[in-house]
Amino acid sequence: MTKKTKPNYRGVKKCSLPVSYNENDTYKWVFTEDNNIFEYAEIYEAFSHLIKTSLEYNYEITYKYYDALKNSIKIETVAMHSHNFNDVIETLYYYPESFNIPENDKDNYSASELAFLKKLQNYLLLMGLKDKSDSKDMINLHRKYKNELNSKKYFKELVKLERKETLERANNKKVRTYHEAGYFMASDNILDAILNKEKNTRIFRQYSYSTSRIKERYFILDNDYNYKALIEITDENIIPFKDLKVPVKEYRLNSAKSLLEYKEELFDYFKEDNTEEFTEDSLISIATFKIIEKY
Repeated sequence: MTKKTKPNYRGVKKCSLPVSYNENDTYKWVFTEDNNIFEYAEIYEAFSHLIKTSLEYNYEITYKYYDALKNSIKIETVAMHSHNFNDVIETLYYYPESFNIPENDKDNYSASELAFLKKLQNYLLLMGLKDKSDSKDMINLHRKYKNELNSKKYFKELVKLERKETLERANNKKVRTYHEAGYFMASDNILDAILNKEKNTRIFRQYSYSTSRIKERYFILDNDYNYKALIEITDENIIPFKDLKVPVKEYRLNSAKSLLEYKEELFDYFKEDNTEEFTEDSLISIATFKIIEKY
């Protein structure tokens, strides 16, 4: 048996501000206050201690659990909050069905945080995840030890079963099926045209390292990050940008009044990515796709 030793924290005793410390390949943020050493997993937590201020993310979820004392299933919606965005993500992961941010609490989140949570929630639901709740095995375990809920034997079996169910939940076949699929957003009019099979092409920028897109799959999301369809590229035509021509209906779907306006907007969009220079002679791919699934 290896004796556990306290971290050395060499030099930290003189540090009143957080410094990173690597212990067994795990980084901590450490500082000294009144001869006491404080350690935190994240720098946010360390500075939250120092400035005596924390972030607050409010949300609500619905618990469905077995009450061993009353031998009944209970459903309860509770308001909760976290001081760390990672904790919000973890809660959403375990409660994707009921996780909700009340309208008057959305000001506590940035626009990018709200967008991330919305897309993640829709993704988890698409992958078939349900809210965490007591399984039949868990209920039977509670019943078995209903008079010994504080016993070590109950706790040992509880931890073992929780780990087993956590691993089973994470073993998601849909994620393995769709993990290579990309995604793109679509406005309502373009989305309707795609779903009604009035539009089956998308234009991609070509790079020096681009390979064939045939057989590639993409999710189509609406502007609220709802997954609407899965498409697969069936063909593509590589041409210089200057040779691009599209039907009137196509550029009007993109709210352009003319082909020239459409091309100017598309050119500016491609040029925003300065990974490689984009000019009128640069190559683009006009990809044809088919709908694999609708949601």
